[in-house]
Amino acid sequence: MSQGVLHKSRKVQLMKYLSPEFLRKHRTGFVNLINDHMLRWCSEPSVDIYLEIRALFTEMAAKFLVDIDLPMDTNRRIKVLYQQFTDNIFSLPINLPGFGLYKGLKAKKELKKIFAAIMNKKGGNVSELPSVLQAYGADLVQQANPGDEKLLDAIVELMWNASETVSSGAFAIIYHLTRNPAVLQKVREDLESQRHGNASGLCYLDCVVKEALRITPPVGGAYRKVTKSIIMEGYALPKNWTVICGFRDTHENDVTLTDPDRV
Repeated sequence: MSQGVLHKSRKVQLMKYLSPEFLRKHRTGFVNLINDHMLRWCSEPSVDIYLEIRALFTEMAAKFLVDIDLPMDTNRRIKVLYQQFTDNIFSLPINLPGFGLYKGLKAKKELKKIFAAIMNKKGGNVSELPSVLQAYGADLVQQANPGDEKLLDAIVELMWNASETVSSGAFAIIYHLTRNPAVLQKVREDLESQRHGNASGLCYLDCVVKEALRITPPVGGAYRKVTKSIIMEGYALPKNWTVICGFRDTHENDVTLTDPDRV
């Protein structure tokens, strides 16, 4: 959602923040949060795993990236609003009731209202916020108002980026494992072999995750603007046109694979 120098700065700061040290520091917190959710799932007769995973990663993003503890009812409301926001990302540019853009902006406005109320309780000192959020609000003054639009936009954007594609990827992994019991059993054996060892030794699990993301990538494609007119393989692409590289289409039409849906 950003470009140029701002995009580069945010990317650098984000990669610094999500370092091995960060993961080691918060490992126990990650494990406890996931365990709490899984125990609750197991206590219920049935769960909508996709919605539950979205709730899990929304809470994880809030807790470990924005330093916000979300009550369960607030988490549920945020989950609904982000779904409404996501469903209307691609919509006609008509900001009138009943149209997608209006619904998406309305959801974003309510999200910012929720986060503003939370930030009011925490105070607005940017220096006390997690470094990754400081990077997203790098142009804010040291003492930011909790209702500052740039700060709230940063929180909404960061939370959306941190939970949307990750939850889709996690759901894809679960989906494919349930359809491949032999693979699931090998994953369990891989985990058991490393129970008291280094997680980096989980080679089979690493391959399973990558294969699930190859078959069902959470991001459908990447948009780019044509900077100069070109002709490529018989197709003319005029300057300033927007083109998209479709990851799913690419993965499903790889000429080197006889069956793209299988390893």
